[in-house]
Amino acid sequence: MFDLSSAVASASAALELLKTAIKARDQSLTDKAIADMVDQLRKVNMAALEASQEALNGVREARTADQRLVELEPEIRDLKAQADERNKYHLVPVGNNSFAYTLKEVPPDTQQRHYLCQACFDDGGKKVVLQMRDRISLVCPACKAVVHSNQLQAAADAEYQHAVARRQTQAESDC
Repeated sequence: MFDLSSAVASASAALELLKTAIKARDQSLTDKAIADMVDQLRKVNMAALEASQEALNGVREARTADQRLVELEPEIRDLKAQADERNKYHLVPVGNNSFAYTLKEVPPDTQQRHYLCQACFDDGGKKVVLQMRDRISLVCPACKAVVHSNQLQAAADAEYQHAVARRQTQAESDC
């Protein structure tokens, strides 16, 4: 015959086995979920590390660029100064198919019009004043280029006469 206490004990044991199985299944699911979360965290940490490395490389590149900019600033200032100085002059024909640079604006009374060697000025912006060799020739002391020009001599003579006249007028007005 069927014993009720045996049946209850068997059911109780079966229930405990079922609880243990459910706990094992739940523990297995929990362990798997934890393993998945650890794996995801590992991936997130690797991505964060890579992003940090890229940011660090970006900072290094920016520092290098800043240092290069600081190194180039004096050169930029010099080039701007040279460009400003160069813009004060323009190329003019001086006769006999020759050219020279001269000031765009008429120089003040204290400075006589001068001509710069075109070859030297075009080759690096060197300001070399052409020197009078004789009444119709100018020579560059740097590259030894010779410029022949009756036109230059006539212009120089006219400017000289004009300067002398201004000085006489000023001297007369001072009296």
